[in-house]
Amino acid sequence: MRRAIQLHNHPFRFLLYLEWGLLTVAMINALESPPLRRVREVVRWHHSPIPGIISLVLFGLMGLYLPAKPLPKLAHTLGQVLLVMLSSVAIFND
Repeated sequence: MRRAIQLHNHPFRFLLYLEWGLLTVAMINALESPPLRRVREVVRWHHSPIPGIISLVLFGLMGLYLPAKPLPKLAHTLGQVLLVMLSSVAIFND
């Protein structure tokens, strides 16, 4: 029986750390307010980056567990795509 890939036996440990670094940069970018968001705050429209940050954290945690069987792999990949799309909509909602 094949076990799922976890942190202690992860074959791409460097890529996992690189992913976490890029996600950290994306979270910092989401917390900084670009000028367009500042204009919207003056108009009383408040944009919260929290949903986008939560989805990025979940995406990073999903990298710790990689399933080995085909059906869970598909579900895992679809979940990651949905989280990336959700964070994109939540953070870059213009």
